[in-house]
Amino acid sequence: MKLRVLELPRISVVLPVYNAEKYIRECIDSVLNQTFTDIELLVIDDGSFDATPSIVQSVSDPRLRYFRSERNAGTASAARFGYGVASGEFIANIDADDVALPDRLDLQYAFMKNFPDITVVGGVLELFGDETGFAAAPAVDSQIKMQLLPGTANIYNPTALIRKAFLDEHAIACEPELKGAFDWGFWVKIMLHGGKFANLERPLLKYRSHPEQQSRNAEIMRSEFAQVRCRVLEIFYPDLSAAERVLVEPLLQWLDPPPISVHQLIGGVEILDKILRFKEVSFAGEDRGMLRRYVTKCKAEYDDVLEQVRSGTIVAAS
Repeated sequence: MKLRVLELPRISVVLPVYNAEKYIRECIDSVLNQTFTDIELLVIDDGSFDATPSIVQSVSDPRLRYFRSERNAGTASAARFGYGVASGEFIANIDADDVALPDRLDLQYAFMKNFPDITVVGGVLELFGDETGFAAAPAVDSQIKMQLLPGTANIYNPTALIRKAFLDEHAIACEPELKGAFDWGFWVKIMLHGGKFANLERPLLKYRSHPEQQSRNAEIMRSEFAQVRCRVLEIFYPDLSAAERVLVEPLLQWLDPPPISVHQLIGGVEILDKILRFKEVSFAGEDRGMLRRYVTKCKAEYDDVLEQVRSGTIVAAS
């Protein structure tokens, strides 16, 4: 008797969804109509109470597997579950309101086969809806890693293709407690364990901008942002104490910086001076020149603020 060999898909596409009845079918179709067909699509329903379940279950493609939670636990929990049940060699991310361009997976799979040392490959976002244009990020590992300090333009989560064996080897999983910063924290974990990144310099995904989408509100996410950025600081500047990392961290958030006291401002500027004296590249291999330019820009901004405080031009909290 011949034993049948179970053939596993090359790519598992993980699609967390919550109340996305307006967009979910277009997203699903964009995945199932990829030119790369050796896939499974894992739809992880995070407790939707609109028409999402019926829309997903109306799709008759055997490559689609549907999982439903009875309670809403957040995107990070849904992604963590999806990664756990994925059987492919690679995991591809996508969000329920986005649309994958037809050759996205073909391009990424070919890249990962050609560059076996790369752990994660992303790409350019094509914006549509309320905003239009393109969002790019650095193509090479060292520059992507540097961008993990500001937490912007590193790997755009819905474009990512991830080597699953690396996650399994190092027991890397999404952290629900990081909420909307979970993907940033995930890339930092991969960097911590020696992973390498790349971005294709072409659009892979149409990223929908609309009023209902989840976003990173800098004020609401302040605590989670601080946690992740402090992890990056520990890697890039291992000689800083935990207290120094906490003090300087707010000064390194360029977009929507948080309010800080005079004490934090003075202490943080002093630590920025200390940071600029670090010359050695860390074990992660970040672009130190690019990193120095970013820190210098942050320091110039806060030197100016400090001068205005001292001159009485502006009044800061004590």
